[in-house]
Amino acid sequence: MPTCTLIVDKYGTILDANQQALLFFKTETKKTLIEFSNNKSIFVDELILLEILNEISDTKSVHKRKVFLARLDKTIACIDILAVSFPSTDHSFLIQFSDNSHESQDIFKNLVHTFKNNIIQLKPYLNKPGKELLGEILQNEELEGILKNKPKHNQEIALLCQERILQLSALYPELSIGELTLCAYLSLNISIENIAQITGKTPNSLRVAYHRIVMKIPSLNSKDLLKMLKSLK
Repeated sequence: MPTCTLIVDKYGTILDANQQALLFFKTETKKTLIEFSNNKSIFVDELILLEILNEISDTKSVHKRKVFLARLDKTIACIDILAVSFPSTDHSFLIQFSDNSHESQDIFKNLVHTFKNNIIQLKPYLNKPGKELLGEILQNEELEGILKNKPKHNQEIALLCQERILQLSALYPELSIGELTLCAYLSLNISIENIAQITGKTPNSLRVAYHRIVMKIPSLNSKDLLKMLKSLK
């Protein structure tokens, strides 16, 4: 998989990101990703983030660590990051990682169950209000909801789609990431209806998006563009 690259400040706020990182975080523009990181840390555990960045500043070495990252679609991925500070400044950091999110759900699921099993052991030591609160925590399905809110397409389709996006971006650099993604799915001979299920968008919005793509590529009409996409190897 291509490498995701981020540039962050000492607080973990994103300053810049490459195209592969945008795909990983499920967004089409850098602006959206930067605004997201301004309002909410992409690192699930901010203390770990500060620990990493402080250690890099002190040692000037490359730091490798497994962390949880939050994405814009509310899913969480466990990844291995490589982080280093820029030689000319102590206030900016380069973070690189590859998308291995297909492994993240099992890791996070185990983490959730371990957490719940551990807090159950507190029950004998709690008073009545504490036991009631513990019951509410155990019944809270928010974490399980995050686990269930994962992409509906399988990993094979995701890999093929991302490889095709890179191919299409070279052919049509004027298209946005969202438009390239739609073209990538179409090139895999996936119907508009199925693409809507995969992406969570409506068929009508995808048809409108495809019409805009055709308008950006005046050398091909709608049918010719679709034929060309399906002919890609």
